[in-house]
Amino acid sequence: MSITRTSDNPLRPPFASRPLRKFGMPSAINRNSTGFTLLEMLIVVAMIGILAATVVLTFMGADREQTLKTEAQRLALTLELSRDETLQRNQTWGLFIQPDSYSFVSYDDAFGRWQPIERKPFEPHNLPEDITLSSASPAQPPASQDEQTGTAQEQPEAIVFSDGEVTPFEFILTPAWDSLPWRVHSDGLSRTEAERS
Repeated sequence: MSITRTSDNPLRPPFASRPLRKFGMPSAINRNSTGFTLLEMLIVVAMIGILAATVVLTFMGADREQTLKTEAQRLALTLELSRDETLQRNQTWGLFIQPDSYSFVSYDDAFGRWQPIERKPFEPHNLPEDITLSSASPAQPPASQDEQTGTAQEQPEAIVFSDGEVTPFEFILTPAWDSLPWRVHSDGLSRTEAERS
């Protein structure tokens, strides 16, 4: 017994009466269909690229500014810590600066010379390449004579005495990019401050 499938037969799929197109594609392109042209897509991609570059440059600039601020605050804080150390140890310390670094030293009474300090946080510190350190302090004290070698020895740009006082100083951290520098300064009695020029 054979089963005859008709249009009224519930076993017949509903699409069986529709003509199938080759590969399931429409037989003709609808001319009224909307979409993006290649030119519109290129313009959108270009705009996204410009916005992304702007965001990246903004974050990079903010990161550099934060680094500059951190370096200024680090120098001010380390100078304040050195004042506490000289009081506790009854020593005289100094700070030598270079355009790209700074280092703390202690005065050795036995040899009459400045000795480098290597322990943290007073070990020599190198600045990032795009930040320059300079001194706007009054004239540097004259060089002293090394008692052991008899040669002249440079004096630090700032001297921290054993009673916690420090010679007045003003150090400038200048960025290589177009931005205001930071000042690290003290009048010798008040706390060391870091502030924007």
